[in-house]
Amino acid sequence: MNNYYMIYLFLRKVKKESSQNKEFLKRFWLTNKDTLPKVTTQLPVYNERYVVERLIHAVVNIHYPKELHEIQVLDDSQDETKDIVAALVKKYKDMEYNIKHISRENRIGFKAGALNTGLKMAEGEFLAIFDADFLPDKDFFIRPFPFL
Repeated sequence: MNNYYMIYLFLRKVKKESSQNKEFLKRFWLTNKDTLPKVTTQLPVYNERYVVERLIHAVVNIHYPKELHEIQVLDDSQDETKDIVAALVKKYKDMEYNIKHISRENRIGFKAGALNTGLKMAEGEFLAIFDADFLPDKDFFIRPFPFL
């Protein structure tokens, strides 16, 4: 019986802290929108034709101001992935997203080389790197920045 009571106390505390964090985040976003950092998101892809579209959609749909979010699709693909990425980048550029399609003819350094190439052009204060098999939550940036 004692174990159940301890679990109850623990869950009650977690719920209270969670509601406090939500309230803090809400107040932060209402008052500090002007102090948000610029973020660069790098998406290294290589022949990822089956998953690249959902990856780009997920990153574009992250809740963060468009003007503060740079997206770099680092595409070293040698298949139709290049065409898929090019079409998506054009679509989102037309919607005023800061998205770039960066491809290299020479794959020196493979993934690390692609990331390094993108890093040299990055505009953001912070950097996020998502592999093609990872889909970030919409609030990926909203949750950590108030605590930095």
